[in-house]
This record gives sequence, structure tokens and C-alpha cells, in this order.
Amino acid sequence: SRRFLAAFMGLPRSAFGGLRDRLVRECEGAADCATTTTGFAAHHKPDPVTTYGNATFALQPWGDTATRKGFWDALAVGAVNVVFAPRGDRVPYGMYADEFVGRHETFTITIPESVWSTGGTLAYL
Repeated sequence: SRRFLAAFMGLPRSAFGGLRDRLVRECEGAADCATTTTGFAAHHKPDPVTTYGNATFALQPWGDTATRKGFWDALAVGAVNVVFAPRGDRVPYGMYADEFVGRHETFTITIPESVWSTGGTLAYL
């Protein structure tokens, strides 16, 4: 049994369209969402196996690279990856290494911009 509906591991960043900032605010305001700070500035490196292993869904915003390490960490422990459409309702082909693992739509959930941009990600799940 998983303790949280969703988990987000990462740093808030106003770059990338503010998606990470929105996810951190939404997650911190919900009892059923775990959020942990990662990155070079973090004093304690959280364990992705524990964090994602306790969540049904893993929130995976786009970032510095097309595919985040967390995407694969979450997949390895059985969390369903949640990806975000940067514009409109679809994620561009290849953004999640589809050519290597197959169409990501078969093992992820895509949150449309109309949902994440209004802070409705957790309600959507």
C-alpha cells in the first residue's frame, strides 16, 4: 500500500514556465503529496526509492534534460509517471525517449496544460 497519492522530487524553478513552482506549491498544500528538495543545494539527499516507492504517482516536470533521472527511478519502484504537456494537451514525440522504451503514453499519464497551469494536477489524478 502506498502512503501518498503523488510525489515530487526536485527544486522549484521559475524557469521552464513555472511548472515546478506550481507543483511544489500544490504538493506542499496537500496531505497526500510528498515533496522533497533535491539538487546540489540539498544538504540531505532524499532516497528516490523511498519517496517514489511510497507514492502511486510520480510528478515528472520537464527540466534541464528531456528525461529526468527521477522518471526512471520512479518507474523502477512501480510509481506511475505523470508527465506534463508543455503546450496544449500532447507531449512532443521523443521527449521521453520513446524510441528506446516505446510510446510513453502506454505507461505514463499526461497532464494537459489547461490542468497544470491552474493548479489542478492532484485533482486530475
